[in-house]
Amino acid sequence: MISRGPVPDLHQLVRERIRAAVAYRERFVRDTNAYRVIFSEGDFLPGLIVDRYNSMLSLQVLTQAMDSADLRATVIDELRVVLKPSAIVERVDARKRKLGLFGSAMNTWERARLARQVLPRKPRPAVRWHPSLRNLQRIQR
Repeated sequence: MISRGPVPDLHQLVRERIRAAVAYRERFVRDTNAYRVIFSEGDFLPGLIVDRYNSMLSLQVLTQAMDSADLRATVIDELRVVLKPSAIVERVDARKRKLGLFGSAMNTWERARLARQVLPRKPRPAVRWHPSLRNLQRIQR
């Protein structure tokens, strides 16, 4: 829930809350270049997490409401204006995408291009370490 009552302009409300979250972090975050800029419900932006790593931002969307194309564009635009990052990278939970809770993987790649993200790596096969093996042999799934 983003508001208890009707919201006349959702995009303006999201912009204001992003600015408020950034202003709050600027008051308390010192001597580090890696911190959480937006912490979902804690900043009244349910389903949105943004982390800062030096001059880059990591964006994670966890709800379908925040996953809409127009709201996502608003969030990305406001982050660019307020924080001026060198890049914005989206962290995607592949399990949720696979279950169909959000858009398809192709939509994610299209969004990556929209946000001017550079994602050159190809998907790698899942590798896990079996905990019962003392020598920690790699096991391919």
